[in-house]
Amino acid sequence: MARVCHFCGGSLAGNKSREHVFADWLLEFTGQGDAIVEPTHQNFEGDVVYHRRNPHTFNGLLLGGVCERPCNNGWMSTIDANAKPALIALWQGRAAASLLQHDRHALSVWAAKTTFTLNLSSLSTFRRIIPQAHIEALFKNPKVLPPGVLVIAETGLKNDGLGWAQSQSWYAHLEDRETALCKALEGSSFKTTLRIGPSAVTTSFWPNDDWMISLRDGRHVMMGSERSLIGWNAAPGYVKSNYDHVEHAFEIQVLSPATVRAQYGDAPFGVP
Repeated sequence: MARVCHFCGGSLAGNKSREHVFADWLLEFTGQGDAIVEPTHQNFEGDVVYHRRNPHTFNGLLLGGVCERPCNNGWMSTIDANAKPALIALWQGRAAASLLQHDRHALSVWAAKTTFTLNLSSLSTFRRIIPQAHIEALFKNPKVLPPGVLVIAETGLKNDGLGWAQSQSWYAHLEDRETALCKALEGSSFKTTLRIGPSAVTTSFWPNDDWMISLRDGRHVMMGSERSLIGWNAAPGYVKSNYDHVEHAFEIQVLSPATVRAQYGDAPFGVP
């Protein structure tokens, strides 16, 4: 039986292509196409779990198992084109807060698509963390984020070129009795940061809407969200991450329902 496309599920027979994780135009514009990629898997403490022995370039960062149409040269190409103004602005150091709403939305959908493609292309060095339901939802409606997905951006960082970090680790504020549930939820979550020069864009998902995602006021800028419970104050007991290149991703924290009630009572929270 012929293999099927990761996104649409259609047959790849006579319709097979390879999707660049980062679009050709972006690699050419940034001059990062020939930059060396050395995927490294670290645990939460920063210890190296796996280091790929055969590094490759960004031009070689490809995902097979994608159909030519309707995916690679269809809706996926459209997403890349729509996000071009926002990506250029972020690479050039423009503040994320200055992006117009339609550019924020285009960037958020691009971030989700790129996050999904990246994870599928990384299975030799990392585990699968993106639910199939999210991939199918993006294919069915590539104009909106899949349910529960949140995308934020931050600018003003050191320009480290292109890069990424994938994780299922979160700082969580909870009661002891909620620890086991938190661990179970964490295993179904994802949080991926895409580095765009002096900017970072993080796509995240926490699988329970009763938990609050807490963002760092003054640093994180909302690009798009399909979540309802979001707090903008620094989470209680905030600890700065040791991961300088992706620290803003680790500043995205979760608060359990009991912690939310204890800290905020019935005060309404949401996306402004």
